[in-house]
Amino acid sequence: DALAPGGAFINGDEIRGENDDDYRAALTTWSDHMLALLDAGRVAAPMRPLLEGWRERNVTRFSAPRQSGDDCHETLNTQLGYLRACGFRDVSAPWHEQMWAVLRGVK
Repeated sequence: DALAPGGAFINGDEIRGENDDDYRAALTTWSDHMLALLDAGRVAAPMRPLLEGWRERNVTRFSAPRQSGDDCHETLNTQLGYLRACGFRDVSAPWHEQMWAVLRGVK
């Protein structure tokens, strides 16, 4: 309601792969990448327990039921559908790769 007609909503967000195997692989790749950056000293050490907790919740316990505070990503198509359901038109994802996307909709 706060967006004027013709205004654009643009959001960079994480997305879930269309199938569990691809999604789990993307999560694993991301956490391996972040751990390597930590080991190389390129990410501040206080991030390690946060990343290890994220990995435990999202990779190790991939199939466990989600709880408040866990990542609960939706597929790209589902998120675009949410924008359409809210009345946005010209809904698209001008960029997406692995577990990230830029979502766009015009009011």
